[in-house]
Amino acid sequence: MGRGEHETYIDRNQSGCIGIYHTDAERMFHYYVKPQATGNRTDVRWMEFGGLRQGEGLSFRSDKVFQFCVIPFTDSNVDKATHINKLERTGIINVHLDAEQSGVGTATCGPGVLPPYRVPVEKHTFEFMICPLK
Repeated sequence: MGRGEHETYIDRNQSGCIGIYHTDAERMFHYYVKPQATGNRTDVRWMEFGGLRQGEGLSFRSDKVFQFCVIPFTDSNVDKATHINKLERTGIINVHLDAEQSGVGTATCGPGVLPPYRVPVEKHTFEFMICPLK
């Protein structure tokens, strides 16, 4: 449960309504011409990640809102790909859980990330629970 049903970032989340959404890793990944981090969801209260068999999976919960994304590629694959046709499918799905994440700004046609949407470089603590779904 969080903001969706499209990707949201702390400085771009007003269009995302709080709700319960059902999707998969493939639909969460936006195919930018130059692959990059994508699919983030903000103001998340809980998230469930289902397995291949009915009724199996994991539940992620925290006492604070958090952010997450699920992508159908490894981070190193996304980082080294110079174009979307360079992405390689390995069957690995990456799940990112974040206490906070900086905004994305509009540096291509405007300012970068504005100060209220930056995350200072300092120690952060984020507690969450991972529980099996059965």
